[in-house]
Amino acid sequence: MCYSSRPIDHDLVGGELPFSYDAELDKRNSKLLTFDFAKPDQDPIEVTLKNFNRTGFNPHGITVYQDPSSNRVSLFVINHRLDAQAIEIFDLERASHSLVHRRSVVDPLIWSPNNLCAVGPNSFYVTNDNFFHFESTILRQVATFFLNYWLHGSVVFFDGVRGFEVAQGHPNGISMDKSERFVIVPNTLSRSVVVYRRRHDNTLEETQTIKVGSVIDNINVDPVTGNLWLAGIPRVSEIVEHINNISHRSPSQIMMLQLGEPASSGISFPDYQLREAYMDDGRQMTGATSAVVYKDRLLIGSICGDLLLCEIQYF
Repeated sequence: MCYSSRPIDHDLVGGELPFSYDAELDKRNSKLLTFDFAKPDQDPIEVTLKNFNRTGFNPHGITVYQDPSSNRVSLFVINHRLDAQAIEIFDLERASHSLVHRRSVVDPLIWSPNNLCAVGPNSFYVTNDNFFHFESTILRQVATFFLNYWLHGSVVFFDGVRGFEVAQGHPNGISMDKSERFVIVPNTLSRSVVVYRRRHDNTLEETQTIKVGSVIDNINVDPVTGNLWLAGIPRVSEIVEHINNISHRSPSQIMMLQLGEPASSGISFPDYQLREAYMDDGRQMTGATSAVVYKDRLLIGSICGDLLLCEIQYF
């Protein structure tokens, strides 16, 4: 099944209700949506945003956090505002299917945010995917295509008050394993994912690099099995062309990374399995950038296309 929206990223609420967003490239008229796995024949539904001015709203990565003490569900959204790179934090009102804006986070260490992973009501990890500021278009292109080996991005931890750089590299998406003891970040330069062990102060220790053979955009964890679902870009040149010309089809690849038991020291996961779950030349699904799983269903989002709902058959 296909659904019309442009969800570069999405995340689950309570394991079954994923948030995504509809954003037209270079236009600031975006909206947030939910898709209900229990009602797969229904189109995604727009979420009402309260106490928030949608003018200039330009979302990118999103993440969900459920407070274990209050069960309050919060949605963190990267917003490429005209005046700043902001993280917008909303609280979910289920009865009214709305999000109430609680705060905006702007920090000097968050200059080119791509995706984020919430770890508390006001705290999160966020990736800067470029050495240069988000608005510096020409410099960003120079860094990406000519200086990528020398200029890096970063991972920043925001503790609710201020940000701290906790890792460097070439990150894109970001996620945690099911135990929340490890942070998983793609390295776009080496076509791999990097595993970091979380320390008690939320700094990170790099412990492992897993080669995957594709540029990984976003990573989502299955909250039941703990499997990581990776959205890969097999040919970067094709997706660049696709962004500039939507009629040009770009291949889509989804992989499942199954982590074994973590080690207490050294390499975090000596045993792991990497399997390709979905591959398409772009005719069915073009430019896939994110994938989430609920039970035996896989929901794939793309940078310029539609949502695709698939049935998972394990073997």
